Amino acid sequence: MNYKVIAFLAGVMLINGCAVNGDNPRVQDKLLDKTESATGVLKENLKIVNGSVSSSFDTVNYKAVDNKGAVYKCYYTRSFFVESDSLCTKLDNDGVESKNISANCNALLKAAGRCN
Repeated sequence: MNYKVIAFLAGVMLINGCAVNGDNPRVQDKLLDKTESATGVLKENLKIVNGSVSSSFDTVNYKAVDNKGAVYKCYYTRSFFVESDSLCTKLDNDGVESKNISANCNALLKAAGRCN
């Protein structure tokens, strides 16, 4: 067996599996950029919820809150050196996914029963 290939793959897995530190200002700024794109709320009006950032091998989960108190549950995926855009869902006061997102409603969301 070729040990160089094994060492390379192990290194890639280590790099890809590194945890995301939600307290890091650069990470916070990246999460705010991703959340702004996903929600349409300006990043100046968003804040990452303390302690909400968690990561696994290929997924980063976090929560953001806007200046009006609306909470968004977000995640994005990553593979090697490529990251997806964030997907965010607005939560209602009980912490359940909000079904009323008519501001961003389109035909596909209506068909899925996600908005009015």
